[in-house]
Amino acid sequence: MHRRLQVYILILVAISALGTACSSTSVSAEGESGMLKYEIETGYELDGNLTEEALITNFNHLVEVSLTEKGASRVHDPWNIYHRVKNSNLILENVIDSGNPESLPDVRLQQSAPGKLSLQAMYEDEVLDSITLRFSNAAQSSILIEAPDYFWGGWEEKEGDNITIETNDHAELVPIPRDSSGKRLVGRLRTEIDINPLFAVIPGSNLVHSVSSDFAAEGRFTLTFPQSIGVSVSLYIPHTKSRFRKTFHVLDDPVE
Repeated sequence: MHRRLQVYILILVAISALGTACSSTSVSAEGESGMLKYEIETGYELDGNLTEEALITNFNHLVEVSLTEKGASRVHDPWNIYHRVKNSNLILENVIDSGNPESLPDVRLQQSAPGKLSLQAMYEDEVLDSITLRFSNAAQSSILIEAPDYFWGGWEEKEGDNITIETNDHAELVPIPRDSSGKRLVGRLRTEIDINPLFAVIPGSNLVHSVSSDFAAEGRFTLTFPQSIGVSVSLYIPHTKSRFRKTFHVLDDPVE
């Protein structure tokens, strides 16, 4: 009994230590002049940087902007930086942090068709930096599922539609947009989530109630399974019209 209690204590410590191990990942790149860093939160890994990967079309992307060391030595009032489309008078939505109005504004952008979009950062009536982003249509999507690996540490991917986890485990589910060849794209997709039975799952704080389903989430979301019972999770991604059904088999007290 004491040995088993020790095992559970170690498990709880491991979960605490790994609390950020499954946190959202992002893709980033510096501008062509090295003054600014551009970053988009994805919740999943990509092979290349932000200029090498493609963003999904018909989606409102939030691009976080920050000064590099080189940029910080040049810019004294970052709140005066704004972004426009290169060779155009079109100014993108520059998002100002209401809690810190003197911070460097982020950028929201959306492209309706595949291709490239060149952004220019303007400062004191001059081009401070620029970056070219690629866009591609999301032809399909997939669901990445991760859960704690107690024996080896870290997190492990759970493959297939039937997933076995332990009581009180939490699983991280991540919708991933892909092009027609299956390559991952950049974009935090919205997912509609239905759970049966609903009482057998504790939703993460990033899930919200939805009119058309039990819950909805933008990007990565968390489900916790406190009871030893089979749980069916139905997922619908409107952007790609993709549907998935995952069955979680929750084992009670599996540690020997």
